[in-house]
Amino acid sequence: AVVSTQSTGFCVGGSFSLLPTATLKRFGLVYSTANYGLVFTSGACGALLNVLLLNLTRSANLQQQQVQWIIAACLLTSFTFTMFFQFKGFSKGTRYRPLRNE
Repeated sequence: AVVSTQSTGFCVGGSFSLLPTATLKRFGLVYSTANYGLVFTSGACGALLNVLLLNLTRSANLQQQQVQWIIAACLLTSFTFTMFFQFKGFSKGTRYRPLRNE
């Protein structure tokens, strides 16, 4: 139990150090603070939605495999949105191109 708790803390700490840098590289210096605010807030929203989904599945007496299918559908949907969502100012194959001259 101690190892799993430490591993979870390590991963969460890694995301707190990685996400600001990734946001800065993806959106540029001008928009990095506003976009990181959205990225940081999305974690809290996701946690609340996970609790809501868990309560709905437990109150409906769904079995574990049914819950896993629901989670798989959510993951597939978010993966699909990520693959096909195009940011304004970015084209396919472009690693980084700022929206404005910085």
